[in-house]
Amino acid sequence: MADVFGISAALAQLLSTTDELAGFIVGFAVIVALTVVLAWLLPAFREGSAFIIPVGIAVIFVVLIGWFPVWTIIFIALIVVIMVFAPFGRSSAGGLG
Repeated sequence: MADVFGISAALAQLLSTTDELAGFIVGFAVIVALTVVLAWLLPAFREGSAFIIPVGIAVIFVVLIGWFPVWTIIFIALIVVIMVFAPFGRSSAGGLG
């Protein structure tokens, strides 16, 4: 999927790489910038697990623009679910150590 603005194509030409890799680079930069701006503007998102909301908004924005493929949002959601429920971090003996 090509992006709407042609930014990833221009970056791909500049870096002599593929459009997909350039889209990931641009998308990651936008996610970081948008997350910082949202967390700064909305102080309730700065602490704890509420910080995931600005990150989620930024990821959805980047997917809608076309810099990330749709499968990345599914992959990121899977990682978040694993981090929240930590299925491999607990043992049946009642602890890790």
